[in-house]
Amino acid sequence: MLLNGEIKNDSRVINVIKSISRFHEIDLFYISNENVSNKVLGFNEKVKLIPKELSQNYFRKIIKNTLFYNEYNFFATEVLKKTIKYDFIYANDLPCLKPAINIKEKTGSKVIYDSHEIYIETINQFFPQKAKFYRKIIYKILQKFMRIFGTFAEKKC
Repeated sequence: MLLNGEIKNDSRVINVIKSISRFHEIDLFYISNENVSNKVLGFNEKVKLIPKELSQNYFRKIIKNTLFYNEYNFFATEVLKKTIKYDFIYANDLPCLKPAINIKEKTGSKVIYDSHEIYIETINQFFPQKAKFYRKIIYKILQKFMRIFGTFAEKKC
């Protein structure tokens, strides 16, 4: 499972992992600034948490969420290092879809794509709602660009 954020903040993903891990082993590749244990999240021993540190300053968040199509390609490298042939690669949201496709092409795994609230329609969450005049204009332009680029990326994958 590929997750483009903190696992501890995503209750939906936690519930999916708890359900799947009753029957299958899961390696969860996710972004974290701290290690989180299975006990904290209530996962069983079939879930291996594999965190990857990534700085999350405001500028990086905008770049990450604008150019997300290639931002998480390092996940493919991390997964392929394990030399395990996974049956399924679970891409949680659009930023993880391209690395999942790359893994599929190299291993023959099947891809499960879970876009939650349709990623490109919820892009406004990355920008402050009460921005001043010039910033508000820049944010609107970035949101439009991100939606166009996201729609293209999703169709391509």
